Amino acid sequence: MKDKFGGFYGPTEQEIDEAYKDAGTLFVFDTNILLSLYRCEESTRRQFLEVWGNLKEQVWIPFHVCLEYQRNRLAVVQNARTSLKDINKSLSTKLDKMFTELNSDTLSRYSNLRSELETLKTRLKNTLSDFNESNLEARRSSIDFVNSHDDLRDRIDELTEGRIGSEPNQDAINKINIAGAIRYKYRTGPGFADAPKKGNDRFSFNGINYDAQYSDLYIWMQIIDEAKEKEIKKIIYITNDEKEDFYYQINNQNRGPIESLVTEMKREANVDIFLMHQIDSFLHHAVKSLDAKIDEPSIIELAASAAVAATPIISNAISGAILGATANTFYSAMLSKIKTSKNSHIDIDDLISEHENIQNKILLAKNEINNLDLQLDDDSISLEEKQSICRVRNELQSEATFLDVRLDVIKDYIKRNLDDL
Repeated sequence: MKDKFGGFYGPTEQEIDEAYKDAGTLFVFDTNILLSLYRCEESTRRQFLEVWGNLKEQVWIPFHVCLEYQRNRLAVVQNARTSLKDINKSLSTKLDKMFTELNSDTLSRYSNLRSELETLKTRLKNTLSDFNESNLEARRSSIDFVNSHDDLRDRIDELTEGRIGSEPNQDAINKINIAGAIRYKYRTGPGFADAPKKGNDRFSFNGINYDAQYSDLYIWMQIIDEAKEKEIKKIIYITNDEKEDFYYQINNQNRGPIESLVTEMKREANVDIFLMHQIDSFLHHAVKSLDAKIDEPSIIELAASAAVAATPIISNAISGAILGATANTFYSAMLSKIKTSKNSHIDIDDLISEHENIQNKILLAKNEINNLDLQLDDDSISLEEKQSICRVRNELQSEATFLDVRLDVIKDYIKRNLDDL
């Protein structure tokens, strides 16, 4: 049975140990691993880069990982700097609130106590100011790669020299887009979990047009091609992406890569061992099997950093801003309608009618998407026609997602305001 269903079987601990020790094993870093280095202590960063340096000739980075890293680097840097600044804001707010909430009746009876508390408050504020300067601002300054030279990127450039996948042409990207639409229909990873939020996110680089919902698939297909071309038998893919299109999960615990990924890697590239490890698992195995020098606090820190960086910032920022603005506008419109409905029965009828209208539109859009998926499965249709079908399908998917948001807004407001009507 194992010969026919190998994707359902995980490697033994001995096989994992041997894969880490094998000089022929290929280590592949995902985008979130590179970006995590901007969200940790400098000492942690140095230790990880040392581990990477010792494996330099075995580490290979897909082209699209590097592209995502370059596109998201500054946004991640800015986000990391802002999060450190927010710590100081939060502490200052809590300190002020603590003194504001003191019992005024009690304080009114003790004039000296009021003065003593003011002195204490001043001391605490000075201590907090000193802490901010030496502990928070120092860290913010060390990663101010928005306004100063990024020496971390210099080191990553050195480590990736000659170890990056080749740039794809438009024909290759178009074929992956078409294959992706079919794969996602059948929930074949990787990438289908990102499709709903990235379906309308497209960009160009160096004359090549990309569709962000297929980013994980671009990376995956190049890993397969690299393994096939170089006849690599063991691959360890390090990623902190925890979605269902990557990892099989049970009781909120990752139990290894999903079966379809293992099966495809074995079938298409004849790989014997395919491992998918999160950064903490990778580093623990590196310590155990390769005698890597990195301490446990640093491993824990990198795991947390990579989890934050697991989703590219640009895509989230754009889609979040668009969706947020749309939702806020629609919320305001619905709130206005609900308020007027208190004095007008016909407005409530309008609201219910709009609810039914949207449901029907969603149903029509999803039926049309299913019809387009059937056309994509048709081998008699030309590549150009399939590209056109993909564009229409993506537009319909975006429309259906937006309509789902509108539907949720209506239901939410009806529910929250029903008692007042």
